Amino acid sequence: MRIVLIKVIDNFFPEERFNHFCELTKSGWTTINNSLHKDLIEPFYTEECVKYIGERFDINFKIYRSAMHGLSLNTNSIIHRDVNSTHTALLFLNSNWQPTWNGGTFFGKDCNDYVQFRPNRMILFLTEGLDHIGSSFSSEALDFRYQAIWHLNQQK
Repeated sequence: MRIVLIKVIDNFFPEERFNHFCELTKSGWTTINNSLHKDLIEPFYTEECVKYIGERFDINFKIYRSAMHGLSLNTNSIIHRDVNSTHTALLFLNSNWQPTWNGGTFFGKDCNDYVQFRPNRMILFLTEGLDHIGSSFSSEALDFRYQAIWHLNQQK
């Protein structure tokens, strides 16, 4: 029997809130290798969004860390595990992303499970023992692949 470690909800945030995240992709980045990074430290992200994520998945969470990443076409992602949290929530941004461009996330040591990139799609997964990696994507995208990330700890 397989344990479900990954949950997906499409159209996760209301349109106005999702558009707010998309606006954040336009500025304020720090460049690290071929990727973009910014910490999300304001209460909107660390409190309001965490509460909303918990409500949508029916889990009580406390924030460990939240950030945004922008990956370029030539970024070589590495398979990894998130640490210091029980769960990771990934929100795919890029409001005009096309399914044929790929850019989703692979899960598992052998990358057997794949969740396709779709705007406003939230993926929640247990971090313990779960490897994952962002997939490559098409040059047709003509932009970075953006995502917001919350590292969360489940509260009893």
